[in-house]
Amino acid sequence: MDNDASVLAPVEQDLARDTDAFVAFRDGLRRDFASLGPAERQVFDALLIEGGL
Repeated sequence: MDNDASVLAPVEQDLARDTDAFVAFRDGLRRDFASLGPAERQVFDALLIEGGL
C-alpha cells in the first residue's frame, strides 16, 4: 500500500495544478465577458451556475 500512496502523490499534485490553471482560465474568461458589457457578464455567470463552465 505504501507504493500506491507514492504513485498517487504526483497524480494528485498534477490534478491540483490543472485545477488551479482551469480556475485562473475561467476567471480570465469572466473578466473578458464582463468587459464586453453587463449582458455578456450575466450570460457567463448563468453558464457558470448551470455548470457549463
